[in-house]
Amino acid sequence: MKIDPFFSLGVALSFCRPAFSAPSGQSPATLGRWDLGWNTEIAAMHMVMVSPTEILFIDKAEKNLLWDDTGKHYARSGRYDLTTGNVSEVTLNSNTFCSAGAFLADGTLIETGGGKSINGSTEGAGGGFQTIRMYNSCKNPQFSTEEQEAGFKCDTWNEFISEPGFQLQNMRWYNTMTSLPDGRIFILGGANDSVAFNAPKVNQPSYEFYPGNNTFSSAPFPFLEATLPYNLYPFVSPMPGYGHLLLVFANTQMMLWDWVNGRQAPSFVNPIKGSRSYPTTAGIILSPLDYANNYQVQLLICGGNAMYSPTSPAIGNCGYVNPLSTKKTDWTYFNIKPVVMPDMTYLPDGTIVMLNGASIGYAGYARGQGKTIQWRADNPVQTPQLIDLSKTPPKVTVLADSGIPRMYHSVSTLLPNGTIFVAGSNPIQNWCEDKSICPKYQTEYRSQIFTPPYLFAQTPRSKIVSVDNPKPNYGNTIVVTLAWPKGTKINTSLFTASMIHNGFVTHSNHMSQRYVKLRVTANSDGTKVSVQMPPGSDVISPGNHLLFILYNGMPCQLATEISLTCPRRNRSTCFKQGQWPPNMGSKQAQQVLAQQVNDLQQQAQVHVQTLAKVVTSIHEDMGVSPI
Repeated sequence: MKIDPFFSLGVALSFCRPAFSAPSGQSPATLGRWDLGWNTEIAAMHMVMVSPTEILFIDKAEKNLLWDDTGKHYARSGRYDLTTGNVSEVTLNSNTFCSAGAFLADGTLIETGGGKSINGSTEGAGGGFQTIRMYNSCKNPQFSTEEQEAGFKCDTWNEFISEPGFQLQNMRWYNTMTSLPDGRIFILGGANDSVAFNAPKVNQPSYEFYPGNNTFSSAPFPFLEATLPYNLYPFVSPMPGYGHLLLVFANTQMMLWDWVNGRQAPSFVNPIKGSRSYPTTAGIILSPLDYANNYQVQLLICGGNAMYSPTSPAIGNCGYVNPLSTKKTDWTYFNIKPVVMPDMTYLPDGTIVMLNGASIGYAGYARGQGKTIQWRADNPVQTPQLIDLSKTPPKVTVLADSGIPRMYHSVSTLLPNGTIFVAGSNPIQNWCEDKSICPKYQTEYRSQIFTPPYLFAQTPRSKIVSVDNPKPNYGNTIVVTLAWPKGTKINTSLFTASMIHNGFVTHSNHMSQRYVKLRVTANSDGTKVSVQMPPGSDVISPGNHLLFILYNGMPCQLATEISLTCPRRNRSTCFKQGQWPPNMGSKQAQQVLAQQVNDLQQQAQVHVQTLAKVVTSIHEDMGVSPI
């Protein structure tokens, strides 16, 4: 039986064919269902939805199934058409190894950083450490004639590898990017060379903006010195209600950064238990934002590993905390199946699906080959875990087994029909051609669609017919016209709506991912639904987002794309800059900050000293160097 999640477009997802389902006797309505898709052709180290029907895969310079258009190099980027399953090569000339991405307000994808240059081979590529790349889907509703006249093409990469004045200010590998409330992008951290974990000699504790300006280059970010060595791919997110603040998490610590004024703000959250950043990677996500509670937020962190060891069990809990607490606050914990390197993806109903990863070890490529291969992580976690934060304590439900191990370099993202697209797993470099000697875990090119249990409910499902204003300003109300199956009886109190930005996905970091529940009202027959947009860009940054209309928890057949806009020349007026911390004098604030910095520096020294002993022991046992 084929599944047809895009039936409202009149096109069958022909690449979806049944592969794995719930175990015998267990209903998909309880555990969900897995369906197998076509090959990605390119290892899905990075993944980003660039339009509602297109996913872009980005790998590094390595062997893949697909070649570039010249026939000289293996492809490292491809556009995946969700309506056909076709993969089209999109030429990249720089090495995108462990890079980062985020969207500008106009829907342009900016991708930066990467690895060193590789010459003289089919995997050859220019250096990526300071490279800036731009990509616009031809389906981007905001792609302008102005950009086309300037020479930028859609559905292709525009790369700036060595152009003076159009590169990153610093070399960055494993950096993080996030879309800002003013429509620009914040770029943070990373390393200036290829390493297994961060260290003082390669650390890049600085930040910069894209686009930049003539008065600002890059600036130091001391927090990334204090959180060594596990601080690659730090988590970064704008704070609702305080648009000038960024929440930053690395290793075991979180902090608040005033990006408008370039200074640290006081934080009263104590460290979480166990390391949660690369390579002892956890899943990190904000709680869904809801207009009904004025967009209060929790930071949720699940899994990770307390030790940098291939035999260390993964952490078996999630911790959550209010990052804007005004008094010393500890994390609240609840149990999960132990996992390191999980992906966390919002569903339209506000629940979170956590999938992929392993139950022991940490992130990284395997060492050696054949019978002597040594895995950095093992015992794959193939059962998703559904997390419902609306329950007290949060409810965790283990779902159907995927049947495919997905560990290092795995990815997931929400699709417009409410299912989840899953791909990747690249624990060994390159693809294995001789199957007779391939190890148990290989570069994985099969994609899957996971249909969560909520889509099997016996609830009528609407179809979005039209939107009266697909490019609204903040605070506007738009009207969505719906069609229903014949005979559907409507209870207008059961309508909800959500706006979701999937972001840029790599290494368990879903950069800029955001969920916002919106205020709705509906007419008596449910064919006209009025949806109020978020009040400001501190709630969700300007750009292209998916809008879901839900009825009794069941999403519409297909989300529609909404382009939230803000006046280009005065975007600072679109986000709220609340006073932080409230009712706290500057002298007390400085005392709190001074103590925080001192504590972090002392902890960093302990971490580095302990790590040196652990790593020496591990690599003596493995017979390899640490890099």
